[in-house]
Amino acid sequence: MPPKSLVTTLRERYLTTIRSVQPPSRWKVLVIDSFTKELLNSVLKMYDILQENVAQVDNIQLARPAQPSLEACYLLTPTAQNVDRIIRDLAPEAGEQPTYSAGHIFFIDSLSDPLVHKLTSSPAEPKLRQLVELYTNFWPTEAQAFSLKSPQSFLNLFQPVGGLYGPDPIEAMRAVEEELQFSAQAILNVCVQLNEFPLIRYYNPSHPPLGPLQPSKDAVKSQTAAANMYQGSARMARLRGNNADSGIPGAGAEGSSMGEHFTKKLALRVQKAIDQYVKDNEPKVEASRPRSVLFITDRSMDTVAPFLHEFSYQAMVNDLLPIEDGMRYHYTFYTADGDKEEKEAVLSDQDNVWVGIRHLHIAEAIDKLTRDFKQHAGEQGAFADANSSLNDMRDMLASLPHMQEMKEKLSLHLTMAQDCMNRFQKSKLAAQAMVEQNCATRLTPEGQKPKTLVEEMVPLLDDRGVNNTDKVRIIALYIMYCDGVPDEDRKRLFQHARLGRWEMEAVDNLVHLGTQVVKDPSSGWDAFFKKGKRKQQPGENEFELSRYQPLVKLMVEDHFAGKLEQSQFPYVRDAPPEQTSGGLSLPVQTSALARVGLGSATSTNNTAAPTGRTQPSSLRSAKPTWHQKAQRGGSNVGQERAENRQRVLVFVAGGTTYSETRSVYQLSERLGKDVYIGSSHVFTPQSFVEVMKHFGKASSREAVQGSHHSSQPHHQGGRGEGGERGALPAGANLLVKPVNDTSAIRSTSLQHGAYPTNAEVNGGEHHSGYASAPGVDQNAYDRSFQSAATPQLHQHQQQGQYKSSLPQHVLQDGNGRSSSPAPSHGSDLSQRSKEKKRLKNPFSFKK
Repeated sequence: MPPKSLVTTLRERYLTTIRSVQPPSRWKVLVIDSFTKELLNSVLKMYDILQENVAQVDNIQLARPAQPSLEACYLLTPTAQNVDRIIRDLAPEAGEQPTYSAGHIFFIDSLSDPLVHKLTSSPAEPKLRQLVELYTNFWPTEAQAFSLKSPQSFLNLFQPVGGLYGPDPIEAMRAVEEELQFSAQAILNVCVQLNEFPLIRYYNPSHPPLGPLQPSKDAVKSQTAAANMYQGSARMARLRGNNADSGIPGAGAEGSSMGEHFTKKLALRVQKAIDQYVKDNEPKVEASRPRSVLFITDRSMDTVAPFLHEFSYQAMVNDLLPIEDGMRYHYTFYTADGDKEEKEAVLSDQDNVWVGIRHLHIAEAIDKLTRDFKQHAGEQGAFADANSSLNDMRDMLASLPHMQEMKEKLSLHLTMAQDCMNRFQKSKLAAQAMVEQNCATRLTPEGQKPKTLVEEMVPLLDDRGVNNTDKVRIIALYIMYCDGVPDEDRKRLFQHARLGRWEMEAVDNLVHLGTQVVKDPSSGWDAFFKKGKRKQQPGENEFELSRYQPLVKLMVEDHFAGKLEQSQFPYVRDAPPEQTSGGLSLPVQTSALARVGLGSATSTNNTAAPTGRTQPSSLRSAKPTWHQKAQRGGSNVGQERAENRQRVLVFVAGGTTYSETRSVYQLSERLGKDVYIGSSHVFTPQSFVEVMKHFGKASSREAVQGSHHSSQPHHQGGRGEGGERGALPAGANLLVKPVNDTSAIRSTSLQHGAYPTNAEVNGGEHHSGYASAPGVDQNAYDRSFQSAATPQLHQHQQQGQYKSSLPQHVLQDGNGRSSSPAPSHGSDLSQRSKEKKRLKNPFSFKK
């Protein structure tokens, strides 16, 4: 049984909410705003909504005719503007007709106490029938993945402050605080929908905090000096890491007084939000299911994954084809009459063909498409040629008279697969990907240390057929493989690639993610990247160009093997004692993170560290390995009954990748757990390079401004600041939750004394049973959902588009120079001969 789908969960939640409104007249009006319209469109069709006795759908931001005979089901964001609009609808000024006869109010986020008081003490109170918090404000992009659709988060977390173009420090810290507020609320919403209140572990790297949270240079220098004191003694380094890091920013389980990492701040905020929700709602948890685990990390933990060419079907089409927003693709479709039509396809969970192949390797996806095609065509017995090409199959589909919908879907994906094949075969993508994988895994396919990386890389950098974005990816991966290069070598690499100014900046700006680009002991960063020798064990049955394993995957594996060190991933609370063995018994002999150089001498398997060097303590700087791919029908050690499977949530602040999304499905199958992943948004390699080009520049904000909240809402909301508490209205007995609801506002308020007397409201101190979380700004929430443009119903708004605002001549110098004017072909022939010997099939995906 597959894990519970987030898409299905939200779909049923919305339908249950609409069904809970049962007016005497049977028919009702659904009232939404521009943001909730998009949320509904992501999981429901208009037909599904109208089937629930909905007479019409109104947008509360637009002028609407009065319909005093109908009750309204409001599904809104909990902003001050929407509360004012509800009051005007139900209790207009004297002489005006109410818009609706009564209102059932449903907010997608928790509502602040001041807004509750304003609504329940207004003239509209007698017409309120329900007042419910749904906790549905997140975007389920897949069955096991969710997003905040907030690409701006990456810059908010990592862009350096000050300087000529950097943001003002005060503004930057305000942006970080808003990220904490919205991210914590989104994670809480997911937990509520899954009815999970997990243990929380967070990524705690050894380097100082980044971006606006970065400490002063003097603090880094003092930390570097302290690190150098102990670098010759592994024992002292371990003692220092466990007991003497109180003065080091972000070090140790408790952080420090000088600065904390964003991941720790977010983990503490999420724990506080969960505690408040449990206290207020007293939810019933499933006793038979093991307690879930939430991992909170950020993009700096794994800076390799966003640069790699990934060859799973979903990642490859988003990398190579013009996919809009990760789900819209324009293609040509041939009708039964042979006519050509331009169509737009939506790649979502409603496309069964897409769902079946998106996480498969492209070679496996093509095999499956071919089998499905033959099965589909074989029903008529019309086509029996086993040697049909993809183009032949696509053309034959147009002549099949039956099953039109399946024809279109198969035709779509055959077209996409053919486009990917064409681009792969016409480029040097196989050679590029081999260099990338050797850099990322630090191994050749034979399991040996790569000794000819430079000889393989330089011809690609010189080749005019390789575009500059791919050259940036190769250079970035090589620099991370080397843990930084001398400045002269970096310049030579740029000269070979003939990169433009902004493309060179994309590589240099990796320093803002904690990556060492230039080897310089005086920089203050070398102390954080001292590494021991890494002994990695090569796996079997892996495609040569898909060996890299995202670090989030290794992190979860180590946790269930009982080998994820608490110094690197502390618990917020309720931490179990570190075990010498236990957890899930995986078919691996050592910690996965230890295999990539993260284990310490106190690790589970006490193998001695290489002499004279300590094992690295920063997961971000670790070099990942590859291991045996899980076999279907293989070991099911630790598998649990489907209805009792433990759930695991992973949140990557600052953006995730398609390879990391794919890995959670692999983990679910291998570990027998229900694993989910979420982030602010999803990076493609192109979008990641693009935002890195403008990091810290005047145009950086516009580089990811395609759907910023200043023009369009995308953030998740939180509770408002605690202020005036509302007195219990006379008609409060009407404010009840529907039978199938999971949360009703103030459902237990009388038991907890949530509503004060008038004397308390006017002057006395009182603590509400639904007290607002500290440090949350209602004004920030309202700003995030203000739309500058007049909303249009049923019009999808584009999210996450990376658009540059640079002058055209600058773009031509940077982006436009996709080919090198004077490449060197000195070693090109020998490189080609090596490729022919190594790669034996058209797609070059050797196992």
